[in-house]
Amino acid sequence: MDDRFDEIAAFVQAFHGTNEVRFVAFDKRTNRPAKHLLGRFTPEMDSELRALNEQGYEIGFIVNSGGYTAKVISRVHAIFVDLDAGEAGEYLPIAEAEARKPALLQRIRDFPLKPSYIAVTRNGYQVHYLCVFRTKPSTCSERTRPVIPNESVHSFRRKVSTRSE
Repeated sequence: MDDRFDEIAAFVQAFHGTNEVRFVAFDKRTNRPAKHLLGRFTPEMDSELRALNEQGYEIGFIVNSGGYTAKVISRVHAIFVDLDAGEAGEYLPIAEAEARKPALLQRIRDFPLKPSYIAVTRNGYQVHYLCVFRTKPSTCSERTRPVIPNESVHSFRRKVSTRSE
């Protein structure tokens, strides 16, 4: 366990509280999930995740309870956007991704909805907006419509595009 354990634990708990979390080890070569671990973020889990990271896996966790897709999500904890410096699914050379990150970060900061968290990733950022309510997906769209109007979402997508405009 290192000196960042408390910081990482607070980040994970902001999404899941003291409930179990599905951690994922991604294969860096394929960018696909290779291993799933279910549990609370404890010093033991931290050690296990660090060991996987040292073996070359990238580590993350599933933001919303249940899984990746609307069909299996059982509880919505956050709305998030994955902003990559390259095109979808394309990993740029690290130097090029790093050179593009300041422009992405400025777009995030200029957006009127201030995020709860901004996580730095290899290829950009993940921008997280924690839900005040923790709801089932079937009611999420009805409840969030007044909070995040569609025109704001579309505007955000245009603002963060890395393509020439």
